[in-house]
Amino acid sequence: MKPPSREICLAAVVGLLLLAALGSRLVRNPAVAAADEGDVTMALPEAVGDWRGEDVVYCQSDQCARPFTAGELASRSDCPVCGNKLGAMALGERNLLPGDTRLVRKLYKRGGFAMNVTIVLSGSEQRSIHRPQHCLPAQGYVIERGGVRRVPMDGRDPLEVMFVRARKGDSDGEGGSRRKLLAYWFAGGGHEVAGHFSRLWWMAWDNLAKGVRSRWAYVSIQTDYNGPADEAQQRVSELIRLLYPLVRRPAK
Repeated sequence: MKPPSREICLAAVVGLLLLAALGSRLVRNPAVAAADEGDVTMALPEAVGDWRGEDVVYCQSDQCARPFTAGELASRSDCPVCGNKLGAMALGERNLLPGDTRLVRKLYKRGGFAMNVTIVLSGSEQRSIHRPQHCLPAQGYVIERGGVRRVPMDGRDPLEVMFVRARKGDSDGEGGSRRKLLAYWFAGGGHEVAGHFSRLWWMAWDNLAKGVRSRWAYVSIQTDYNGPADEAQQRVSELIRLLYPLVRRPAK
């Protein structure tokens, strides 16, 4: 019989810890305090090094749902295409995420390159944050490769970040293919992790050992690319190195 994978084993351990945390809460600690703020600031800077950012908003009409940058809107407060109201979340996000989920997003540009940076802060329900690998296939992408990279940081140990490469379309087809690079990490309760199950582990542990339900943040960077993947990964890593100290909330 083939032994279970490392991911399955870790998921099983996390499940057992979650059950233990639930039992402990019911028996000796019925009220678990929810942290009132996350480890990441919910504000993205206008500039990150020589990258310049603009807020991104979305038409809230399901017949339109177009995204716009602040520069495209000028001083308009409604959709320039259909006249409906605009919001910080895409309509699909708003319909999926709990009402107390917080989200900020900017599109950063430098030269001919663009990167979409998003921070999602969980609310009272942990379904505010889910595995990004579930979203890409739903958008028609095929995941080609994924793995953790250690991004060098100034004055501290490298930050572990998950990098995922995905493709939409057939590279042999007439229309070609669209390639996307997604990089992300999670931060909450004083922890920073690149993996979904590692986040679940720390959530369960903090619940069990400290009686605290931390608010976790999901920080992601997405970019389309046509050239070598290594060059795209280097650009994303550079942006992460510059962005990290600007959004990380100082430890108490």
